[in-house]
Amino acid sequence: MVQLETIIQNNFAKRNHTVAVFFDIVKAYDMVWKFNILRSIHNWDIRGNLAYFIKSFLENRSLRVRLGVSVSELRHVENGIPQGSTLSVVLFAIAINNLVSTLNPEIGRMLYVDDLVLFYSAKHMQDIERTLQKAINDILDISDKNGFRFSNSKTHCVHFCRLRSEHGNPQLSLGNQMLEFKNESKFLGIIFDSKLNWRSQIQNIATRCKKDLNILRCLSGIKWGSDKEVLLRIYKSLILTKMDYGCVVYASARKSQLKILDSVHHTGLRLALGAYRTSPGVSLCCEADIPPLIFRRNQLLLTYGITIWAQPNHPNHQFLFNCHFRAPYEQRLTITRPTGVRLYELLNAMDEIFPTVYSYGVCQIPPWILIKPKFHLECSLYKKGESNKKLLTNTFYSIINTYQDSIKLYTDGSKFDNGVGSAFFNGIDSYSWTLPKMASIYTAELYAIWQALRYAEMDKNNTVLICCDSLSAIEALSNSFTTDPLVQIILELVHWLCTIGKKVCFIWTPSHIGIQGNEIADCSAKEAAKNQLLDDVLIRSEDIKAYLKNSNLENWQEYWNSLNTKLKEVRPNVTKGIVTTSLTRREQTAIIRLRIGHTNLTHNHLLRGLPPPLCENCNVPLSAKHLLLDCPRFQNHRKECLLVDKLNICLGFPLSNLKKTIEFLKAINILHKI
Repeated sequence: MVQLETIIQNNFAKRNHTVAVFFDIVKAYDMVWKFNILRSIHNWDIRGNLAYFIKSFLENRSLRVRLGVSVSELRHVENGIPQGSTLSVVLFAIAINNLVSTLNPEIGRMLYVDDLVLFYSAKHMQDIERTLQKAINDILDISDKNGFRFSNSKTHCVHFCRLRSEHGNPQLSLGNQMLEFKNESKFLGIIFDSKLNWRSQIQNIATRCKKDLNILRCLSGIKWGSDKEVLLRIYKSLILTKMDYGCVVYASARKSQLKILDSVHHTGLRLALGAYRTSPGVSLCCEADIPPLIFRRNQLLLTYGITIWAQPNHPNHQFLFNCHFRAPYEQRLTITRPTGVRLYELLNAMDEIFPTVYSYGVCQIPPWILIKPKFHLECSLYKKGESNKKLLTNTFYSIINTYQDSIKLYTDGSKFDNGVGSAFFNGIDSYSWTLPKMASIYTAELYAIWQALRYAEMDKNNTVLICCDSLSAIEALSNSFTTDPLVQIILELVHWLCTIGKKVCFIWTPSHIGIQGNEIADCSAKEAAKNQLLDDVLIRSEDIKAYLKNSNLENWQEYWNSLNTKLKEVRPNVTKGIVTTSLTRREQTAIIRLRIGHTNLTHNHLLRGLPPPLCENCNVPLSAKHLLLDCPRFQNHRKECLLVDKLNICLGFPLSNLKKTIEFLKAINILHKI
């Protein structure tokens, strides 16, 4: 989807035409030739039991139909792959893979399982017609040889163009039938329209989400509804996921179009929270701990970008990070931007760049033949905060004493706001490294282990003890099938040490209990974290994701600080929410409405077109703050309920403050009116 959107947008900027043919394969699974699959795996030099197993899986299959107690006669299945099996998806991918592999490289092609689109861009329609028609004829010949058939009625074309001059569509045919041109087409769940303004896609998302909002309406009664956390979880699962899917692509739409989804977002949050209908959308997002959609889309774009950045061989890498694609957009600020340009502009706005990362890849040694080290986790059986330090120390040294002739390497990592350090201690000297500030403490621990193993490779001792105080790092090393590139590097080094005759053991070491080696390594790591000169610039992509997530959260906080809402007095930070699971639904909604500042008592006039209500006793505008703190009519009730005279305290942590507020509302008999 990113490739197709980028190519279309770039050709819009170049004032080119792009014509795409969206193919529909008739009965894709049922029409697959078994021979085609067997021929493909034979050409890939797959022999022996695996080939025989696949052949046995495909052959000698039959079916029958049962209606009540009647059963039809048995029919032998000549073609097709059995649906429902995990292996069937792989076999279908093998069968269809040859469909586009021999096409002219000038033809753009996108193939994902049975979704196929061919496209071509040029300034003149004659070039597009000639090139695409030849590609369609070629793919028909290939499909005949591989057992696939295309539906003439469902296969169609879309002409992507924003030129205002008159121009017709090319004449393209599939076999003997002319192909129909449409204004839009759904590809992988995303509706690509001819102008790429995403109007149909956004309307489709809004329509589907509004149907799911009815589920929330059935569960979110103010008196009897479900818990806030449960409703928010349902909202994230049913509705938010629909708006998240493909948003990296369709976020290039105009702001006026994207605001349609903001309305759905706010409605879902209001139902889950039980907030009043007039509550501001920004307050709903803050109270629900779910950012506004613009910040959520930015976060998903950043996460996707760093994922592709860590995979240089990924097909989308060039579309996101090729600077030549950005040139047409630097001077034309009003035209819509493709994914890569939007990612670049977002990073510039955040004053961030993607640093060098450990690339994702396949472990050079098959995971099933990796030689695993030995792990000693005896000390983790005790809870460090509840156990005697001497017991932990004795347990640790009892393990160490079983390895007399060995080298003991203590590793540790440290992280401050402005730096990250990594170090290990060999019993005599300590060695340390300064890592980028984006690195996590987990990465620092893994880096220290890696450097310690490199040191052990040159040491004469045949037994290596790695004493590490990070249980998460040790547990990660126990997974041979990990995709973490730094963990893969460590496991490959452990395998190499074992093949040259060394024995590697990892011992979890409780920190800050007086184990000298661990304390020295900790001090060295802290000193390294204070240095400004980096010793290693590589970093794990997961660390960058966490760092950019925090940066995006800071942007949301800055936006929240610029607003003037009633909730900000109670909740100045977007990261600190309240837990109300022990309250009833009625009590939850009352507290949330008071925190947001919009209640039935104070804002019902907005829905009825009436003037703002006044306090009967004070003749001042009625507000949540006036009811809770200022009105002298309820002063005695405040003293009886021990209500604090600060709004952020009586509507915030701890839970006892909320319960006092609930008692006060019941005492003055307005809980049911909130």
